[in-house]
Amino acid sequence: NYVAIYSQADDRTYVYLHMQHRSPLRQGDAVRAGERVGAVGCTGSCYGTHLHFEVRLARGTEAKPIDPLPLLRRWPQSNASG
Repeated sequence: NYVAIYSQADDRTYVYLHMQHRSPLRQGDAVRAGERVGAVGCTGSCYGTHLHFEVRLARGTEAKPIDPLPLLRRWPQSNASG
């Protein structure tokens, strides 16, 4: 269970894996910052509930992954509550 969200503005794909259930999102749905895309779970090969987050350069899950930590550190803090 995963969801891949492509940002045309950034030319990056943000991938959330091991979700508890399939995301209600479908291809072409718009997503806004702070919007819930699914629930954290433990699916596939894992040993406990966690968020597996990837950032991939370009469109799609086959694109090259990068270390997301430097990018996350530059993002502004959110006041959104889950």
